[in-house]
Amino acid sequence: MDDERFNERSKRKQNRPVLNRIINAVLKTRSTDDWVASLTRSGVPCGEVFTLGQIFASEHVEVRRMLLNMEIEKPRKEFKVLNIAPRFRGRETGTPTPPPTLGEATAGVLREQGYSEAEIARYLEKYNLEKEQSV
Repeated sequence: MDDERFNERSKRKQNRPVLNRIINAVLKTRSTDDWVASLTRSGVPCGEVFTLGQIFASEHVEVRRMLLNMEIEKPRKEFKVLNIAPRFRGRETGTPTPPPTLGEATAGVLREQGYSEAEIARYLEKYNLEKEQSV
């Protein structure tokens, strides 16, 4: 490598911002498809990095049932989540459950870590979290 700033790993690390600007400028000279095709022909494993919008709009994601509708109770809201990506013939992935609401699992986690009920109650009150519906 001719440029002394990048001829050793430690120098590349030290000059990362400059190196990133140079690489980004070169990458902008061609389309993503061109780069992927060229790198693939050269034996470099690569692929396009999608934005979330591209992922959610992908036909591949739809066909493989990788996009699921999720609903939470508090506040009542529907949203989309990505299902587990690996798929095996004859095996269905489990039905995902919504994430816990803020504070929903806090008492249980603190209890598992050995906190007393009084300590848990103070913590929930201090951070204005709701107590679990069922203990």
